[in-house]
Amino acid sequence: MKKLGALAGKAVVGMAMCVLVTTALKIAFEFTVAKAYGLRDAVYDALPRKEVPRRPLGLEDAIQIASKDHGVDPLILKVIVDKESTNGHLRSLYRFEPGLYSRLRGEKSYRILSDSEVRMLASSHGAFHILGLTAERECQLHFSQLYEVETSARCAAKIIRSIDNQVSEKSTGTRLKEIFKRYNGQGESAENYAKDAMGRLAAILYQRTRG
Repeated sequence: MKKLGALAGKAVVGMAMCVLVTTALKIAFEFTVAKAYGLRDAVYDALPRKEVPRRPLGLEDAIQIASKDHGVDPLILKVIVDKESTNGHLRSLYRFEPGLYSRLRGEKSYRILSDSEVRMLASSHGAFHILGLTAERECQLHFSQLYEVETSARCAAKIIRSIDNQVSEKSTGTRLKEIFKRYNGQGESAENYAKDAMGRLAAILYQRTRG
């Protein structure tokens, strides 16, 4: 009986040792894995981030985003982009304004600039034909940035929002006409621009009601 008891005791001790060893190995393994994951995460964090370039937006998406951001009806932007550049046609993204060039060339603050720089300020750029001078003053943009359609749409929407705020007390029809007129400039040509834009807007709305 004593021998049997001694054997049973040894067996219990052996089993306890096995459990302890297994537990210790499990803890060591989990600790090693945790350290490995921690090291991996540290390496990942230390690596330079490679940003995936965002795909440029198309004209329609750019108009929707810009109009939403600035609280402008997208139809106004659509009419303007169609009038200015036939919906962003590549052959219609630039127009030189010689009258503005002569005026800027004669102003003291622009005399330090080269003829080419003044010419770019006195030209309209991009799908929405925003003057380089206006882009700097109203949107804090360099004229070259206007050839990216989303940037151009956002700047146009910002300009329209500013004009609309200035004429907010007028009737809806007058407000729309003033937006188109002031977007184009001043004088008889701006009046004609606004009349044509109003006609285009009316045509779009009529087509929508016709389904």
